[in-house]
Amino acid sequence: MYSFEADLDVVKVEMEGGVARLFLGSNAVVEVPSKFAAGVGKKIHLKISEERDEPSNWSVYMWGVVYASGKNSYRISAGGFIVGLDNVDKPPQVGTKLYIGIKY
Repeated sequence: MYSFEADLDVVKVEMEGGVARLFLGSNAVVEVPSKFAAGVGKKIHLKISEERDEPSNWSVYMWGVVYASGKNSYRISAGGFIVGLDNVDKPPQVGTKLYIGIKY
């Protein structure tokens, strides 16, 4: 069962319309509605897992499906928002349903 969990620093933020693209550390990019944007330098807790969690434990909680998976990276579409991780050892397969939790 796939799971990734880490505390990561927001190193860059790009705003486009109502979407905030958060660049976390050197290997994660998470798109969220702009009202949930975090500033550069803020530390956030990110969890991506096949196991569902209690949504009230998170500032932002969503689920999505892996649509691209390579040797060391993968991309998830979560209601139109894109979540991507690079430099991972065993990326999940295309079609895997994953839950994404973000805590500020």
